[in-house]
Amino acid sequence: MFYTGQGRIVFGGGGVTPDIFIPIDTSFSSQYFTALRQQIPQFMSRWMENKNRATMSSALPEFAQTYTVSDEMLEELATYAEKQGTKKSPVELAKCRNELKLQLKARLAKTLFGDEGLYKILNDDDPAVEKAVQVLNSGQPVAKR
Repeated sequence: MFYTGQGRIVFGGGGVTPDIFIPIDTSFSSQYFTALRQQIPQFMSRWMENKNRATMSSALPEFAQTYTVSDEMLEELATYAEKQGTKKSPVELAKCRNELKLQLKARLAKTLFGDEGLYKILNDDDPAVEKAVQVLNSGQPVAKR
């Protein structure tokens, strides 16, 4: 048992226990997902070389609401990763399809709108962010003594 500077009792050995627990979906996580995700920055850079930015949304809110990553782009990523040494796996790709599409959209938003675009896409449907906003807007104290 330890005491914080303000006298709160904390216990060692188990890490930090959050005040609010939010389970994280890891059903899509695999070595294949990690390998493809690592290729996204380079893939997106090459993908953008052949695209006309003027045909894409010029406003982040519109982009966030309307842009959808196509199955074709996802397949292009898998093919690109295969050329980089990641063996293609249609079964594994199906498991992580939605998360990879989110990551691709976020990276495209970063390219078009900077960090604001990246975090807008990543945070829009994030359960932890939604809960944090809910708690902050509740009017209740965030920290307990």
